[in-house]
Amino acid sequence: MGYTKTHLESILNNSLDLIFTVRKDGTLGYFNPCLEKITGYTSYQIDGKSFLEFIPRHQKRFVLQKCLEIKENKAPQTFETEIIKADGTLAHVLVSASFLKEFDELIVVIKDITEQKMASKLCEALNDINALISEAFDVEKIIHGTVFEAGKTLGAEGVDIFLHENNYWTVRSFYGLVIGRRFAESEVPHVALAARIKKPVVINDVINDKRVNRELMEKYRLGSVLIIPLTAKEEIVGAIQFIYRSAHVAFTKVQIDFATKLMASLSMAIEKARRYERERNIAETLQDALLKPSQKIKGINFGCLYHSAAETSRVGGDFYDLFELENGKIGIVVGDVAGKGLEAAKLASVVKNTIKAYSYYEDSPAVIISKTNEFVIRESASMAFVTVFFGIMDSKSGIITYCNAGHPQPLLRKNTSEIAPMKSISPPIGIFAGQKYVNEEQIFSKGDMLIIYTDGVTEARRDKKLFGEERLIKFIKELKDPSAKELSQLIFNEIMIYTGGKLSDDVMLLTVSLEN
Repeated sequence: MGYTKTHLESILNNSLDLIFTVRKDGTLGYFNPCLEKITGYTSYQIDGKSFLEFIPRHQKRFVLQKCLEIKENKAPQTFETEIIKADGTLAHVLVSASFLKEFDELIVVIKDITEQKMASKLCEALNDINALISEAFDVEKIIHGTVFEAGKTLGAEGVDIFLHENNYWTVRSFYGLVIGRRFAESEVPHVALAARIKKPVVINDVINDKRVNRELMEKYRLGSVLIIPLTAKEEIVGAIQFIYRSAHVAFTKVQIDFATKLMASLSMAIEKARRYERERNIAETLQDALLKPSQKIKGINFGCLYHSAAETSRVGGDFYDLFELENGKIGIVVGDVAGKGLEAAKLASVVKNTIKAYSYYEDSPAVIISKTNEFVIRESASMAFVTVFFGIMDSKSGIITYCNAGHPQPLLRKNTSEIAPMKSISPPIGIFAGQKYVNEEQIFSKGDMLIIYTDGVTEARRDKKLFGEERLIKFIKELKDPSAKELSQLIFNEIMIYTGGKLSDDVMLLTVSLEN
């Protein structure tokens, strides 16, 4: 079907996309009314000009090659490129071009896809930011790590972080206002507005906007700003201000949508980090109580060591206790709760204190562990189980009566350097009620050493190969008369050498010997 000039002009004038023709000499021919709307140019500005003048330098060769292919092959093509708008900015466009044989011209359809491209870019950036903050638990790291990426994505020339403290806004900045500068609410009304309405505030032209402190804007030579408030449980904790100086920015719906989603993500992350910090403080307080070493206990020497496998927190479920009972007897407890964090620390505290409490009324470790098991199942909401070694040592006779409830077998190093694991057949605490727990007995002589540990010792790994009980026994056997205090540290040092300094689980060691 052929096209007449009138038919072609009718198509051009009724299209929502920019359509123009390119003559044989490369100059623009017909164009529709969308020219000024999409590019900002008037008909007088483009009259007689080559269409390549509106293509950025880095894209000229690519676009020219496409046009030549269309002419030679007489087949339409669709491709993406950029065009230079009248204000000097670049617009990302989708080009559909074909050859009009009747007029020996190209007809080109331009669809502005700048917003779609920006939306895709911002969506990717938001995904990256969400991935970043999902693994962070420190409020300062969350904000600073996120803001830089967000500012770069939005093309901001400066970013200010405001912290809200006692009705003042204090600046923590990458590159914007003066770091440490403190503003009253009245000095930064646009920031206060964002905090009050809990939504992003967009100011395209600060000089002509009544919502800003014009004097402050002029002082810092700001042109446009975008502010998002930061909240935690509905409480305003701060705000982020993206700054543009070189030109006024007409923020798009896509950019505002990004800012709104960023605000929601950051607010949730800040609340998560604050909750984590509260729980960690509580758990660490409990952990301090669980791991606080006794100053001195008459009748024994001992050494203890705890090291968390986690870099971010030392809160785990490992615990120990040494306490004096009547007639020269000493209670020895080492345990490990399956789990980490606050819940594990709470359960560890319950088990440790319950065992200690029952020890003042019962003299059988098996009975005490049995009662502790019933108490934990009845009173604790936790579903975790606990392995625990509990022994009562008579420092006068050297006899230790113990119940090992699912815990790794302690080692007894005799003064002859012979090493043997101590028997263990009782089940862990916290699984089922009515479990049977039994006592075992061991003679402990002067010069002997008792080594009790959690499974983080033998399950320490190097290339998936465990440190293991055999290696532990061999290492202890080769040592020459270490003291109880030295032995726990020597074992830990050997584990760190074996693993290359990386632990897969928390390590707890308690070494005990009779006083000479």
